[in-house]
Amino acid sequence: AMSANSLCFKEAQNGLGSGEIEREAYLGHIVAHYGGLRHEEDAEGQRPYLSPGFEREVREIVLSENYRPLENDNTAFIYSIFLSAFQGDVAAVRELLESSKIASTYYLRPLISIAKLAG
Repeated sequence: AMSANSLCFKEAQNGLGSGEIEREAYLGHIVAHYGGLRHEEDAEGQRPYLSPGFEREVREIVLSENYRPLENDNTAFIYSIFLSAFQGDVAAVRELLESSKIASTYYLRPLISIAKLAG
């Protein structure tokens, strides 16, 4: 699934950094990749350098060879949990994790990077 009006990892990161897009929009662009969205720069050999951290963690997961795209309600769940984490809402994150229907915590690994950013 290709989308002209969605940003790839580096563009989203830059947009957030420059203040062009809000954190909610930024996360929407990043999390869309969990649902199978792909851009030209997601192709092997096309990926721009990303410093270690949240965007790179997500990219490594969703672009791994045997990755299977998630259903919409699962991508919505991941969006909610990442947003709560960025907002520093530990209680909400814990609650979401407990109610999670996602079998694998693998998808949620980037939470660790958010924790480092949010302190």
